[in-house]
Amino acid sequence: MKSYIAAIVGLLLGGGILHAWWTETYTDSALAIMWRRISSATAIGRNSQAVTRPLIAISLILGAPLAVASELGAPDAVITVLSLCFITPIVVGLIYLLPFPLPRLVDAHYQFCKRHNLLDKNGTPLPDDVIERYLAEHDVCDTNGEQ
Repeated sequence: MKSYIAAIVGLLLGGGILHAWWTETYTDSALAIMWRRISSATAIGRNSQAVTRPLIAISLILGAPLAVASELGAPDAVITVLSLCFITPIVVGLIYLLPFPLPRLVDAHYQFCKRHNLLDKNGTPLPDDVIERYLAEHDVCDTNGEQ
């Protein structure tokens, strides 16, 4: 019974974390601004916000079937595969705590610049002074939740 509760908690917590990450990375909504302010105050760094948080959320979601399968007495092969699916995102997330360059797909700063046409013709974000001027002229929060 405890495994079922853990599975439900993992699904809800993982889904909530994934939703918060997606909202703050890909939208400019009021909810995204709130999540950016919260996460910028508690994050270890850009990599933890961009890669580690969603991977931990995915791991929590993938841990739900593992908890249920172990409760039901699934074969060892199934438990092993589910365990690998559960642990792999955690390992990758821990590796990304090191200062590796972020993939553009998950880089909140790049996605912000893309949404607001602040990329040059090569797809590189414009210099910080141009972005700061844009933020001053428009009532928009940047990727740190600051106006």
